[in-house]
Amino acid sequence: IGLGGLMGASVAGDEAESNRQQWEAMSSEERAKIVEAYRKWKRLNEDRREIIRRRYQQFRSLPGEEKLNVAINIRRLRQMPPEKRQMLKRHLHIAPGRRMRQMAVMKVISLIKENKPYEPLDRKKIMQVFRRMECEALINDFYPNLSKEQKEQIDALTGKPRKCRQLRRQAIEKIRRDLENNPPAALPPKDAPGYRGKLRKQTLLRYYGRVVRHMPFSMVEMALFIRAHARRNLPPQQILELVEALKNGPPSEEVREKVQALLQSQEMQGLIASMPPKMSRRFESEQFGPAKRQRVVIMALRPLNELRPHARRLYLDCRGGCLRRIHRRAPHPH
Repeated sequence: IGLGGLMGASVAGDEAESNRQQWEAMSSEERAKIVEAYRKWKRLNEDRREIIRRRYQQFRSLPGEEKLNVAINIRRLRQMPPEKRQMLKRHLHIAPGRRMRQMAVMKVISLIKENKPYEPLDRKKIMQVFRRMECEALINDFYPNLSKEQKEQIDALTGKPRKCRQLRRQAIEKIRRDLENNPPAALPPKDAPGYRGKLRKQTLLRYYGRVVRHMPFSMVEMALFIRAHARRNLPPQQILELVEALKNGPPSEEVREKVQALLQSQEMQGLIASMPPKMSRRFESEQFGPAKRQRVVIMALRPLNELRPHARRLYLDCRGGCLRRIHRRAPHPH
């Protein structure tokens, strides 16, 4: 991402002045990294440069909140042990249907760990909860749309596990037929090579997408929503103080009081009201409770420490467009 900021022709006017100010605000270590990145760029062949240009354009087209998460996660990725980085790369290259299923399982893990964050989980426990939530989604979403004959077949089965397995098969088959009758743009013509495999991928993607939508919103999803909208809805200085206070170790009692004050502020109440209805209902419910609400805010703001200090200030000290300024092209170091 940083290297992408060095590509293209130099710019003029306000953007050039903004780049100059950003360059002057950097530390000598940060300037040295950009100079080294520029030298590496000059040594690349044109094919490799074109790949980087394309990826940078993909990054620039992302919504602002996704750019922020990329900026945070890039630094985390670099700090990971090699074996964990390799595991993530393998995950990105698995079949889309299986990846969507893994995302559903990861959401289940997040929901389980809300009440017991430090308790180790075994695969059997995770899959039990996943199957239960999947079955609830099937009953609430797919069962009402079955034909009378199909419902009778399901009702005739004994035992909830058997009913859910049969319902799952019928749900996947119905989605497959719907895709065949109304093919999306991602699906090639029926006579194209590999049509059956792509149809199966699209079927599983749509199936697990619907299953996930029926699961409760997790604390992680709530935290991501708050982080994405904090810069437009919350007082920048108050956020900056909290982010700095959360930098080292577990939050102190003083920090928790600041978090609670932020939760009770009019600005935060407006942000919560802008959440998807299902998310805001769970966040404000008595069952969710004040302790979890505080944990969500901490989860949302602590990762901002992954940004460089000047980038964090730029992100928090202005409204709209901040992220574009963080990632703008730097001026030529010479």
